[in-house]
This record gives sequence, structure tokens and C-alpha cells, in this order.
Amino acid sequence: MNIQGFMLAMIPIALSPGASLSLAMSNVSSEGFRGVFKVIIGTGFGIVVHGMLVGLGISSFIVENVVLLSTLKLAGILFLFYLGIRLLLLARKSRPGVIGSLKSVSIQEAFLLNIFNAKAILFYLTVVPIFAGIHFVGYLYLSMLHVLIMAIWTSICSYCFVVAQKKFQLTNVNMTINIAGGLCLVYLSCVSALGLNS
Repeated sequence: MNIQGFMLAMIPIALSPGASLSLAMSNVSSEGFRGVFKVIIGTGFGIVVHGMLVGLGISSFIVENVVLLSTLKLAGILFLFYLGIRLLLLARKSRPGVIGSLKSVSIQEAFLLNIFNAKAILFYLTVVPIFAGIHFVGYLYLSMLHVLIMAIWTSICSYCFVVAQKKFQLTNVNMTINIAGGLCLVYLSCVSALGLNS
């Protein structure tokens, strides 16, 4: 197992903004710092499941089965679109003078977002085996390391966001974060849909 090589390959991916970070910022903007934990737990479980599926050889079967992989991709695109629309609706409800709000993103939704992420599956099928070796434990260990890096980075971003929100007394932050996150997720789902056949 090559931990250093894995870290060099994984850190840029873990640090790049994506759907999970958008969900985390949305939760933090509405619940405070504690909102990040739902996304960390759900995303973390998803990462570990990917590591386990690849380590057991199940993901190879999924990728080799064109119909199954296409179905998984389509489900992921639809779920990403759903979460984007949900954030946009949450932004609309968080406007001044509008009463009521939607729930924040749950652990289950963060988990499903990660599980349906075809890029995560391909990362664990193509990149992780280079570093994990041939034993299941290697895949499990590297996926746990991935979760740790993701959790630290998401927590740091969330903490900085909370501090900035308090320091600058930002108004309408919930609405802005949810609009930006919602548009980002809808955009990602549309781009993914355009590339579905590739």
C-alpha cells in the first residue's frame, strides 16, 4: 500500500469544491457549524462504501455492465438535480418576510449523493487500486484516510464560513449560499446529463 502516493493523488480531489461542499455550506448557513456534520457523515459513509465495493470487486461488475452503469449515472444526475432545486427552493424560502423553510440536507441525502457519483466510483476503480494493493484492507484503509481528509477540509471551510458570517454580520447569507449551491448542483447535473453517453 502506497499511502504517500494516494495522498498526492487524492488531496487535490478532496480539496476541490464539489456537491458535498455546496451541501455543507448550505447546512452551515442555516444551522451553524453543527450543520456540517450531517454532510461529513453521509459523504464519509459513501466514500467507505465505494472503497469496500471496489475492494470486494463489486464495482468492477457495475462498470462492466453498461445498462447498470448508465442507470446509476442517470440516478445520480437526477438526484444531483433534485438537491440543486431543493437548495434553490430553500433560498426562496429564506428571503426576508417569507415564513417557513425546508429541512437541511440529511445524512441520507449526502450519502446518496456520494453513492450515485459516477466520478467517485471511477476514482475508486481506476486510481485507488494503484495505491491500495490487492488486499481488501488496503481499500478500506485508504477510503478511511479519504474520509479523514474530507472531514478536516469541510470542517475548516465551514468554520471559516461561520467566522466570516459573524465577523462581517452578513445578511441574506442563507439565501446567497443556497442560490450559489443550488445553481452549482443544477449546473453539474446538466453537464453530467450532456456527457451521459460518454
